Amino acid sequence: MNSRRLFLKAGSSLGLTALSAPAFATKQKPAGSIYKYVSDIAIPEDLTILFFWSDTLMERVRDVAIKPPRAALVYGLAHLAGFVAVNSIVQKFEQTYRVGYGPQGADLNAAYSMAFSMAAEAALGQSMAVELRAALRKIPDGQGKHLGVEWGRKVAGIINRWRLNDNSDTQALETYYGRYRKTNGPLAW
Repeated sequence: MNSRRLFLKAGSSLGLTALSAPAFATKQKPAGSIYKYVSDIAIPEDLTILFFWSDTLMERVRDVAIKPPRAALVYGLAHLAGFVAVNSIVQKFEQTYRVGYGPQGADLNAAYSMAFSMAAEAALGQSMAVELRAALRKIPDGQGKHLGVEWGRKVAGIINRWRLNDNSDTQALETYYGRYRKTNGPLAW
């Protein structure tokens, strides 16, 4: 046998051995895991509602194969709604979106979850009800949860109404509306 064939045979045997070794095996996520992208690198105690929704939306965008710039719109609207809902309760930053002040005692995670899911539904044109139920199950029942859900619903409704006529069609993922000068070359779109 020539030296090239011996080399390839030895390399393939070594490759199969390495692939079957536990050190090279991928870590499987437990059934029902709610964190899809960061759970292998983040400390479980650090996985906040923001991580839950970011992971959920990244998975949805990936599974539906939404491409930029539409994916950026989906991410931006959902996180914007969640931020505005929470900020209007804690009042840490200036209110540039003029939604009013959220109710004191409202659960921030409930407000973020409701606003995020409703804005994501509008941007995606798909239901996020299963994910919303999973997020809300983690929040203790009570007046704070109720206030947070209602406030998040109100904020998402306001933001979704603002974008009714923004020319972003949920079904026309790669539509050009004539607002920007088209370019040629490697950055053409």
